[in-house]
Amino acid sequence: MKFSEYYNEVKARLLEDADNILEFSTVHKLIKYCKIPVIEDGKRSYLSLKLNEEIEFQWERKQNEIIPKKMKYKNVMYESQWNESKTKSWIISSTRQLID
Repeated sequence: MKFSEYYNEVKARLLEDADNILEFSTVHKLIKYCKIPVIEDGKRSYLSLKLNEEIEFQWERKQNEIIPKKMKYKNVMYESQWNESKTKSWIISSTRQLID
């Protein structure tokens, strides 16, 4: 077996396994100052985020779509008051994902 065949086979298996993961998390670094409306312990408030701070997002896979579920900032879990698409858009425009 050639290395390229082996590589493609392993890659295909990893992609199949990734599709079976229902929940996962990613860490992002803020690229601009912003406020985001959140819910903490059932109370609504605004979270003031500063440049270069880190925030962790928990994602969930539902019906072949990946949606943001919660966010962890300074060891506190928050839920966004925005809908899923607006939260995704904010993540894309305001953060950079950190890769370990």
